[in-house]
Amino acid sequence: MTKAMTKAPTNALTKAKTMAMTSPQAKVPELTALILAGGRSRRLDGRNKALLCTGGVTLLDRLTAELAPRASRILVSVAEPAAWTTHPTVIDPEPGLGPLAGIGAGLAQSPGWLLAVAVDMPHLGGAVLDLLLGRVTSRGAHAASEVDVVAFRLGGRLEPLVALWGPRCLPVVRRRLAARQLKVAAALQDPELRGCWIEEDEVRAVDPTLRAFANVNDEAAAAAL
Repeated sequence: MTKAMTKAPTNALTKAKTMAMTSPQAKVPELTALILAGGRSRRLDGRNKALLCTGGVTLLDRLTAELAPRASRILVSVAEPAAWTTHPTVIDPEPGLGPLAGIGAGLAQSPGWLLAVAVDMPHLGGAVLDLLLGRVTSRGAHAASEVDVVAFRLGGRLEPLVALWGPRCLPVVRRRLAARQLKVAAALQDPELRGCWIEEDEVRAVDPTLRAFANVNDEAAAAAL
C-alpha cells in the first residue's frame, strides 16, 4: 500500500518550473507525455516513487516541470485509480504486466507521438529530452512515415524507459502484451517497427556522466535524493 507523503512546497515547485521553462525546447506537434508511475516499488517497501522528494519537489512535479513546455498534454500511468495526482491518468488494462502495459494505455490515448518516461529519473533534464525530441522535429511532417520509435542506446543497450513511440506502435504493443512479451527494450526493437537510436557519444555531449539515466531503485538511491 502506498504511504502518504508530504507535498512539495509551492516555492520549490515554482522554482523547478522556472528552471525547466528556460531550457531549450524541441516542439513535437500533438506530443503526449506519459509518466510511468505504476510500479510496485518492492525494494522501497511499497513507497510511491512519484511522491519522493528531491530539493523539496516531488519526483512527479519535477518531471512534470520538464515535460510541460514540451508536450501538448501530460498523462500519468498508474496501476490503479490514484488520488495523489491531479493529472489525467491511464490505468493498466491488466495488473502485473509492467511498464509496457502503461505504454500501451498511453498510446491508446495519444493522437500522435508518445514520450514515455519513468517517474524515478530525478536528473532527467531538458537537454537530454530535447536531444530525443530533435530526432522527430528534424524530420518535420514526414517523421511518422520514416520512423516509429526513438530511444537512447547506452553501452550497446537501449534505454527502455525514456523513449518516443509513434502512432504505428499501438498494435505492436498490444500484440506483445497479449503474447506476454513484456520487455520494453524488446518491443522497441520489434521487427514491425522502424527504430532510430541515439548513441552514447552523442548523449555524453550534453550529459557527460549520463546522470540523467540514474533512477531510484532502492533505499540507497532514495536516501541520496
